[in-house]
Amino acid sequence: MLERARPDMMFLVGTDSSREVTLDVFELCERRGARIVSYDAADYPEVHPLLRGRPLNSLMQRFVVHSAVKRGILDLDERVFIGHGVLAGADAHWP
Repeated sequence: MLERARPDMMFLVGTDSSREVTLDVFELCERRGARIVSYDAADYPEVHPLLRGRPLNSLMQRFVVHSAVKRGILDLDERVFIGHGVLAGADAHWP
């Protein structure tokens, strides 16, 4: 998503009706050379289906921040939080 030639992508694969389409897109991107990280909700059967997205969302946020910083995109506060200084606060957990 941040590089045109070979994108880094993350897939959150659900167990609902979106699963088949998500896996099709995953396979297409993989064949075209994308670097992919995927998390499959089916791998977490002990977690209630309505809650499976919660832990994966924080992983996705970290992946986006890591990818941005790796590419020199350091103005995330301006881009994401519209300059409110959220990432500069003492309790910020992101780089």
